[in-house]
Amino acid sequence: MATQLMTILFGLFAIVNPFGAMPVFVSLTHEDPANWKKAQALRGCIVMVVILMVFYLAGVYILDFFGLSIDGIRVVGGIIVMKAGYELFHSKNERQADVMASGKRDISFSPLAMPLLSGPGAMAFMLSISAEPNGNWTFIWAIISVLFVAVATYFILILSPKLLRYLGKDGMEKIAKMAGFITMAVGTQMILAGLKAHFQ
Repeated sequence: MATQLMTILFGLFAIVNPFGAMPVFVSLTHEDPANWKKAQALRGCIVMVVILMVFYLAGVYILDFFGLSIDGIRVVGGIIVMKAGYELFHSKNERQADVMASGKRDISFSPLAMPLLSGPGAMAFMLSISAEPNGNWTFIWAIISVLFVAVATYFILILSPKLLRYLGKDGMEKIAKMAGFITMAVGTQMILAGLKAHFQ
């Protein structure tokens, strides 16, 4: 059970990758007062929790409605997660530049919560674990993981100006590559689990 918690927790944290949202958050809020920055970070994290839990709780119904198997979702979700990890590993901040160019005032929902924090990879991950065995325990681990990631993301965002100055460009690139590698590994594991269950 503890292994399942660690798998969900670290997998979700790597996919959400709050460090990747730091440059966007700093760029779009650098002229705003501290209270507004905290409010934006808090709202963004709350929206992220809602989105991820909706995908988790509605996962079984989505599968039943479309007649999909969990094995197929694991494979497709794994491919999406792997793609997100690959893009993160080779990221040159093109998406961040596009997002920053939008110049929106309220960034809590878009682009912060979507697509930066709860993008397709995180949604596919939650959909995949929604049909895992040990349903009650998986539900508890999912809630704990989502809340932990949300709290960690909030503090990372509000501390992002200091973290960016401390880590620098090279440090951010190393974190992005490490998170991308872990995300690709999570995606690969999802694919292998789906294929193994299908052919058993």
